Amino acid sequence: MNPATVPISEPVEAGHSLWQDAWARLRKNKLALASAFIVTALGLLCVAAPVLPPLGKALGVTGLTHAYDAQDLALGAAPPSAKHWLGTDHLGRDQFTRLLYGGRVSLMVGACATGVALTIGVLYGAISGFIGGKLDALMMRLVDILYALPFTLFVILLTVWLGRELWLLFAAIGAVEWLTMARIVRGQVASLKRTEFVEAAHALGLRKRRIILRHMIPNVIGPVIVYTTLTVPAVMLLEAFLSFLGLGV
Repeated sequence: MNPATVPISEPVEAGHSLWQDAWARLRKNKLALASAFIVTALGLLCVAAPVLPPLGKALGVTGLTHAYDAQDLALGAAPPSAKHWLGTDHLGRDQFTRLLYGGRVSLMVGACATGVALTIGVLYGAISGFIGGKLDALMMRLVDILYALPFTLFVILLTVWLGRELWLLFAAIGAVEWLTMARIVRGQVASLKRTEFVEAAHALGLRKRRIILRHMIPNVIGPVIVYTTLTVPAVMLLEAFLSFLGLGV
């Protein structure tokens, strides 16, 4: 064989998954990495709050040796010190320890209630946008009616009616925070349902439920994640307001 006709093998470039591409972009954003580290560290501290006081006592760390309800009436409200990192309240209770326990509740409410709102909103909006027609109009008018109701009053009524259980609080808050999520998903799905990959799925004879769950929802996950990050603090604020009224955790 003529050497000039021998094909030259070129190195095959390794492929990258979508997760690898996303992580590569995230690593370039130093501010986002720093923020993620701070949020993760605070979350881990709150989750580990029950084991921190005995651990701090064993290691000789003075700021972690106080129980959640330990009182020192003689101390009263004191400024931050080596023994009380964030000071104490008027009953002499360590503010740092109480802050960690309060963070556990806030994180739990934020994650669970947002999960409820996410599930309802994504499914409701995807069905409305994909089916379209009169059903879409009816479902969106229902969302408009619910928008007209005062959210806080609605949550208070649900809390009084359902009870003061923790999981009921998650359901009550999640039941009123899904409306905007449904609108966002509905708009995204309505713009995607005429694209080629959806028409190919119809041509293959896939059922509507499979198209919605396997093709439509994964393609709107970007806006859903963005709005989810806005829903979590809104849910925490609503839970704090309910606790201020005596209806929270």
